Amino acid sequence: MLVLWRSLEVGKRVAGLVICVPRFSNVAFVSVLALIATGVTASILHLPTVSSLWGTSYGKAILWKVALLLVAMLLGAVNLLRTKPGLAATGDRALGAARLLRRLVGVEVLLVAAAIFAAAVLSSLPPPPKALAGLGKVAATVGPGRVVSVVNENGYRVELRVTPNKAAVDNAFGVRITKGGKPVTGADVTQTFAMLDMEMPTQAYRLREASPGLYVKSAPALVMVGRWGLTFEIAPRGQAPFDVVLVDHANG
Repeated sequence: MLVLWRSLEVGKRVAGLVICVPRFSNVAFVSVLALIATGVTASILHLPTVSSLWGTSYGKAILWKVALLLVAMLLGAVNLLRTKPGLAATGDRALGAARLLRRLVGVEVLLVAAAIFAAAVLSSLPPPPKALAGLGKVAATVGPGRVVSVVNENGYRVELRVTPNKAAVDNAFGVRITKGGKPVTGADVTQTFAMLDMEMPTQAYRLREASPGLYVKSAPALVMVGRWGLTFEIAPRGQAPFDVVLVDHANG
């Protein structure tokens, strides 16, 4: 539209726009519908949870792209409702509509360019891992740095520790379980590690009982910097098992 505006003689600009704007609007409307349909489909395929939209870099890039397109659509609506009828008129009203169209299209070009940049950023980011969908109820978000977190679950007091909570080194993981102020002995405690920033196989370790009610394990399980889902599967002897889930940020 901007090229057309610049290439036509001043006296023929309005006449040219009267012919081209309605056609352009129809094509743009169908194109935006296609963008919305493919965007929604891609989001359903690649986002394991709704919260991934605002909780991951991939989701935030989608939101920025959608916001830019929505603003561009708003300007397009102004063109449809005001500029298009104005161009069909005559005299000063047609000239005013043409000037308004030039301004709005210029802004739309900037918005669409920004949306293309957001799409480029989106294509460089890995989709959120499927592990996000399998996390379940998160008891606490911890890290970076040494972790000491206390959770009350099913009548049990569970104290969770991660030291030093750094990636690519041996970390000491500890779980102290008490009920009614007494240590819970003989429980079966398994810890599962799921990377939440990219697709990666999960790891699982069984913790040993180092002292009454205290279960520990040392392992280089946090293999890279980022957010991890730490799931502690706790099965007290003769009692119903339960899980405690932490979202942990491990730094370098």
